[in-house]
Amino acid sequence: MRDQSSTAIHKLSIALLGLWTALWLGANLLWLQQDRILRDGDEEGHVGAAELFREDLRGGQLLSFLERAFVGDMGDYPSLYPAVLGGWWWASGAGEPGVASVRALGLLWVLLAALATARIATRSGRPGAASLAFLATTLLPLPVGLARHFMPEGMLVAAVPLALWAAMRLGERPGLGRSLVLGLALGLGLLIKQTFLLLVLPGLAFILLAARPPLRALLPALLLSAGLAGPWTLAHLAEQARYGVDSALASGEGAAWAHLLYYPAALALLVCGPVLGLAALGALPGLRACRARRLALAWLLGGLLLLT
Repeated sequence: MRDQSSTAIHKLSIALLGLWTALWLGANLLWLQQDRILRDGDEEGHVGAAELFREDLRGGQLLSFLERAFVGDMGDYPSLYPAVLGGWWWASGAGEPGVASVRALGLLWVLLAALATARIATRSGRPGAASLAFLATTLLPLPVGLARHFMPEGMLVAAVPLALWAAMRLGERPGLGRSLVLGLALGLGLLIKQTFLLLVLPGLAFILLAARPPLRALLPALLLSAGLAGPWTLAHLAEQARYGVDSALASGEGAAWAHLLYYPAALALLVCGPVLGLAALGALPGLRACRARRLALAWLLGGLLLLT
């Protein structure tokens, strides 16, 4: 009887999440149809790059598309985001990128992040944790707002939890398939933006150090990720080293305490917002599994430390 009750609750929660997802998508698509915000300079750069990828596909130049995506020089960042955007734009058949069908790509990143975060949350040992994680992710102010703009950071919102979910699956049951999935997630994440490494490293290190998968299980992931991200990185090594040094040495006009408080304040006020931020802090002590609590803290505090 207890198993039947658990199954019924599980089915009900899935149905409610499906309903919520439909409502969430409908509300955001309606917003995109009404929104007439002007794109800023950074967005125009990404849209311009995406148009080149779209023209490759319209002309049947698949090799040019792939070369531009994985090796080409499209600015300071790798080119996976404009490549995906250009492919989506081409597939939609839209004439210009400001229409809702093209801009809706950003909503996909939030939903993928919600799915991956929910799957990670199942390891917490708390009933309903996955549903709450999915719901909370779709309500985060900054990612949802970012989904309306043509920026690679929106894609990072999905790439980081997807990579950590892949790492958890590999740690739980090492195998070639799961190792290749992790390698794919890491390689593609690095091709979105270089800061992917800062965002994923603390959680990834914690997962792998706790699970200690054998080296033979990690090797395919390392080789695949290097094979995907290596060509672009090596082709732009000198520029990236200079860019990294300039970024590390740059200091704003604010005082030292302002620099130290910037990311915690942004997390509390912009990323989560006060309501979800306080709820998350209140939930941490209640995580039943010590490992899940430590992962949450490593992911949160480690990322803040590296960014700071």
